[in-house]
Order: sequence, then structure tokens, then C-alpha cells
Amino acid sequence: MPTACPITIPLSPTTYVPKTYQMKLFILLAAGLLATATFPGAITVFAQPTPVQTISLDPREMLGGVVHLTNQNTVLLLSNSETPDVRVRTLGPDGQTLWEAKLTRFQQIKGGSRRSGLFAEAEEETSSSTLAPVQVYTSGNDLYAVEIISENVARKQGKGGELKAGQVLVQHLNEKGQLDRAAFDAPAEIKRVDRRVLSTYVEDGVLYRITEERNEREDMAQHVLEKYPMATRKMERVLLKLPETPERTRMNVFYNEWGYLGHRAGQTYMFRRLKGHGKKESFRDMPMEYQILTLDNNGATTGGFTTTLGLEPKTQPAYSAYSMPQLQEQQHLYKAVTRGKYIYDEYDVSSGGIGEFFLDYATGEVLIFGEFSKDGDFGNQEGLFVRRYDVSGKVVQQTQTLYPKEMKATAPNAFAGSELAGAMRSYMFSLDPLDGSLEFGIRKFGMMGGGGGLFRVRLDKDLKYLGYSYQEKDKSTKGLLTPVNYVSPFWLYKRDGTDTVSRLLGSKINSFDAPAYAALEKLRLQPAAKASDKKEYYLSPTGAGSGLLLERITVLGGKLSVYKI
Repeated sequence: MPTACPITIPLSPTTYVPKTYQMKLFILLAAGLLATATFPGAITVFAQPTPVQTISLDPREMLGGVVHLTNQNTVLLLSNSETPDVRVRTLGPDGQTLWEAKLTRFQQIKGGSRRSGLFAEAEEETSSSTLAPVQVYTSGNDLYAVEIISENVARKQGKGGELKAGQVLVQHLNEKGQLDRAAFDAPAEIKRVDRRVLSTYVEDGVLYRITEERNEREDMAQHVLEKYPMATRKMERVLLKLPETPERTRMNVFYNEWGYLGHRAGQTYMFRRLKGHGKKESFRDMPMEYQILTLDNNGATTGGFTTTLGLEPKTQPAYSAYSMPQLQEQQHLYKAVTRGKYIYDEYDVSSGGIGEFFLDYATGEVLIFGEFSKDGDFGNQEGLFVRRYDVSGKVVQQTQTLYPKEMKATAPNAFAGSELAGAMRSYMFSLDPLDGSLEFGIRKFGMMGGGGGLFRVRLDKDLKYLGYSYQEKDKSTKGLLTPVNYVSPFWLYKRDGTDTVSRLLGSKINSFDAPAYAALEKLRLQPAAKASDKKEYYLSPTGAGSGLLLERITVLGGKLSVYKI
């Protein structure tokens, strides 16, 4: 934590904050925003974060990835467009460098650009400097980089090359930075069977992949656990015995397939929403069920639960958004069905707006959250609900909170029940690693009237309501919305289970924010050396309410500044 003494600044019941428009990219520019926050009270403002060190980057080098280890160390992966070598630099909880090592990235993304001239060259340079398509996982204090070898890489090696197209390459760095590698042949293709990888994770030197195999001609679908032990370098297959998906009917177009939620030591979490499986009840009258299934590293079922959430009487889960399918639907495999002259997807994946799942990697507990409406009023969002379950299905915490009247009055169309309203809004969630608080973001778009905007609703770690803020796009001001990315035990380019989360920092700190954000705010508001410089932050927790903060100003080259906060 910062060493300087804090001061306390009182807040009036209404605090004006510049408002923002979000793009979750490496660089995030936004139009200026005018915000109103309704948090009476005071905030504690700390001095500027304590600088630890500055890391210089080569002109074509960038922060390709960053992960957090069990021992509270933070690992930086610095990739470069000119070399396949990736610098791996490990920082201790105090921010000082412990060791450096190298990985090899065997292929690079060659990004195209719709622009021309210098702009196109810069975009292509940035794309080829990224760590993609390498995915990074951790197990304890060890790091694993996973890459699928492309035909182009295999061809360049020639006939005597060590690597083959389709191989799964695993590079392992132990907690001292010592490297070993293992390459596994691609699984043999099965005639008429479509294979899809649902998830990848690593534990104690073994790479695991859960796959789905389908043979539509024989109406066969099954899930397989593939195990890739680095010690033996021989892949093993285990057929998973998951509860079956309900029979598809003309009325049941609800997406009921199993999805991958995440993995902790010795335990993998599968999940799904379930509806339409009853024989006596009509599809419309059936309650939606939310299911969790846990598996061990041999694919055996170890537990799980089913819940209908138990919301308050005369309320029900509501659609939060149509525009962005949630985690289960993002794992959906498209299947065309012909009806007359039209071709449809077999399932209606818009069901993804009804309650979302989130695995708390720190505790192993599962959060199911979303918005609710009154019975018979399916799309009019009245408030939000959260249920936190342990692996047995016991409710550890729960809340069902009405949105304040003044919040809904700010932008009524954002909570209206029409299909257009549902299509023109999105719903976001983050779990703050510093104080355990939960933030829900509800974004409305300009077609809903009044311009675009973002509501932020915050609950503390005990699910107590803290307050809300609203940030609306305002063309009269110009500002920058700065992303703060929470560092996790993995770095992925394709969403794979419960994802890393981030929040957006405006130019004011709300009373519900952790004190560390006030320190970060001082740093964020310092003038950049160049007008084109855009700041981005990575926050790696190192203890209760504290962490390491990485500041990146330019995507390529420049420097990374490391602070304690």
C-alpha cells in the first residue's frame, strides 16, 4: 500500500464525473462523458503509487501478456515482431525482478489493415508483435505456453523438421525459470466426426482439453477429456459421462448444451442452463434450471448441483441483452436447420441473456447473476440478483436488489421490455480482486434515445448495495476512458471459461471504489509526454487491498512502469 498518509475528501450526494464509451481493446479511446454519481459520503485519497522500476522495451516489442502466480509473483511476457523469442520477466510482490527467461513463439499473426500507408504498417506491426496465437496457463507457480503448430511453420522446417502441422506444443517454465518442451501429435481424425475444443487447462505438467465430438449422420454427440502428460508425451482419451442434452423438438429451441466454466486444482467445472426436458409440463411453463457439474482430472464426476435460483415471489430472471451471447452461448456450435425457404440456427442462442455464470477461482464458489423482472413482464428489468453457491449447491450469499427509481428515470428506455431495448443494450460484470466487490455494467446504445451511456452498479463483498453511477456520452467534452485490467492466472486470446475482467477508469473516483483506485487516479491524470500516448493499466493483486500496477503508455516500444499500490 502507499506509504504517504491519506486525506479524506467529503463528497456531496451528487458528484459529476466525465462519462465514457467503452471499447475493450488494448488501446481504448472514447468520447468525453458527463457522469452523475449518487454516492453520499467520503472517499480516502492516497498519495501517488510508489514507483518500483521502469522496464525499457525494444522499438518493436510490446507487453504480449501478463499472468499472476500462486506465490503472488507477476510474470510479464514481452513479444516482438522481429524475433520469435519472447522475453519472460518475473516480478516479486515488491515489484522487483526475480528472474528472466525466454520462450519461443513459433508463429506470428500477420494482421491486415483496411487503412493504407503508415497507418496500415503500424497496425500490421502491432498485430505481428502480439503473443497470439500462444495461450498462457499457470499451475501453482509454473507457467505453460500452449501453441498449435500451423502447416506454414511445419513446411518451413523442411522434411527433417522436428515439429509437425497440427501438433500441440507445450513449453513449461518452472518457478526458477527453467524451460522444457513437449510436442504432441494432433488427434487422429475420425470419419464424419466434427471435433471441437471446448476448453484447455494445465495442471502439474499435464495439458487437458475437453472436446465435443459430433456425427450428425448417426445422431452421435459425446464429450472427451484429452490428457497430454509432458512426462510420457502420449495423449490419452477419456470419454466423459455427462448428463444428456434434452431431445430437440419443434418447441424446444432453447440452448441446453454443456459449457466449460473453469478449472481449479483437481476440479473442472461444467455448466448449462436447462429447459424443455420435462415430459408432462409445457415448454413455456417449465422453470429454467441452472446446473453445475464438477469433474476430477480423470473425468469422473465429483459433484454438482441444480438450482432454479429461488428468486422472490412473483419475480423471474429477465433478458439482459440480446446483442452479446454469454459464456455458454459463445461455446455454441452452429447447426443449420432448413424450414421452408429459410435456414436457421438449430438453437435460439439469444437465451444467453438470462442469467450468467462466473467461477470465483479464489474460493471455488460459483456465482449466478443477472437481472429480474416481474412475472409476466419478461423484459422489463426491475433490478439485479446474485446467488453465490459452494460446489455442493449450498447458498453462501444471495441478494435481489431493486434498481433505484432515480436510476431508471435517468434513461427509462434502458430498462424497457421491448425487443429493441433488449437488442440495444449489453450487460457486463467484474469481481474486484482488491476488495472483493462486484460491479455490474449496463450499457445502452444511442438508438434507445438520449445517446449512449453506461450504468455502473456496485455491491460490496457481502453483496450489500453500495450505489450506482451513470456516464452518458457528451459531445461537448473530450476525454479518455482508461482500462484497468485485472491480472489472472492465464492469458488467453480466445475466451475459455470464466474470463479475466477489467474496469474502466474515468476522471473521478466514486465513494464505493477501493482506496487504491484513488492512488491510481493521481497517476492516470498526470500529463502524457505525447498527445498520442494513451495509458492502460494492469493490476496484479499481492495482498488484501494491495497489488502491483503496470502502466503502459504506448503499445509498441517505450517503457513499462511498475508501481506498488
